[in-house]
Amino acid sequence: MAVNEHDLLAEQRSFYRARAPEYDEWWQRRGRYDRGEGQLLEWQRQVSTVGAALDAFEPRGNVLELAGGTGWWTRRLAETADRLTVVDSSPEALALNRERVGRPDVR
Repeated sequence: MAVNEHDLLAEQRSFYRARAPEYDEWWQRRGRYDRGEGQLLEWQRQVSTVGAALDAFEPRGNVLELAGGTGWWTRRLAETADRLTVVDSSPEALALNRERVGRPDVR
């Protein structure tokens, strides 16, 4: 069965646009995404590991963030990047990203 790439991408964009308002609940493991303290602690450990790797990497210069979402990593990237451009297929997620990051120099 052949996959229609246009329809598949449209479906993905639709999914992420609809999900943008609840993405932060998922990221923070709140509400319906709360799976208990054990899983929350494991998630926080994983995020901390990625954050430490990002800190060690210290991205500088012109940085392009793909699938920037609501800005959880964008804030970190903006601390070291000389210029930061964020791309996401969801205008709703990018609006939340701009609000979270609050920096006019991040495009």
